[in-house]
Amino acid sequence: STLNVNGSFAASIRHFPSSSSDSDTDLDEDDYYLTITGIDATVDIPNPSNCPGRIYIVSHLGQGRTFTFDKGIRIPGSNTTQDTFSGVIMIIASNVNGQWHQVL
Repeated sequence: STLNVNGSFAASIRHFPSSSSDSDTDLDEDDYYLTITGIDATVDIPNPSNCPGRIYIVSHLGQGRTFTFDKGIRIPGSNTTQDTFSGVIMIIASNVNGQWHQVL
């Protein structure tokens, strides 16, 4: 299929204020871009085989803070996976090998 956009594109943005009492959040079909502030956070993502092609962007806005996915993310150009990141990452679900892949 083809998507042709002649103008702007909008997607959902959600903010998660991670704290000592709530540092875990889930991403689902309603999410696209997640921003995190506060302490280090855990981000639960769905099984990639159940949502092939789905894209998420996750960003921790706190300097020196990290977020950890509950599943490993395949790093481009390698056979390794990583689950903890800082800054911003874009991932895409693949049904070819049942993994999440880092795009950016």
